[in-house]
Amino acid sequence: MDDLGANNRNVTTDSGRTNFFQDVPTAALERTLYLESDRMGYLANYISQQMPERERGVVQNEKRQGENQPYGRVRDEISAKMYP
Repeated sequence: MDDLGANNRNVTTDSGRTNFFQDVPTAALERTLYLESDRMGYLANYISQQMPERERGVVQNEKRQGENQPYGRVRDEISAKMYP
């Protein structure tokens, strides 16, 4: 993707989804979508048990970092009270 001018790659995670994104020039959109669909179509062949475990550790670490911030657990508490 770098040769197409992709930048600003990142991932966000919420309680119900994970969002992967990257910025690409408009002229590279069609090629980018093709490459991403191709990558996802063959992704299952390359996933090992260690990969999800490593990513789970990353997410757990980010969660801990957020919880250690002031008011970091407020959203969890509000959700638990609103939706018992």
